[in-house]
Amino acid sequence: MLIVAKDKSEVEKLKAQLSAEFSMKDLDLAKKILGMEIHRDVKGGRLWLTQGKYARKVLERFNMLDAKPMDTPLANHFKHQLSTYFVLWMLRRKG
Repeated sequence: MLIVAKDKSEVEKLKAQLSAEFSMKDLDLAKKILGMEIHRDVKGGRLWLTQGKYARKVLERFNMLDAKPMDTPLANHFKHQLSTYFVLWMLRRKG
């Protein structure tokens, strides 16, 4: 189970309640969930998820690491921060 809250005291409170009812083991900070990597900026108070390793694994499986990158068209109301080209470039760079 992954517990997330803005206030760490809320996380601790919920963990205490759950451990009173169930046998639990605290695994500390999560690094991955459902195949996504969890990244934290503690100073900035930000948390984000990436799927770079999964994307690379799929590209390798289908022998597409050297494929020509193309943008994926999205509807105008969707916002995206990285182009497909940049993601593929980063995946190749990490090798």
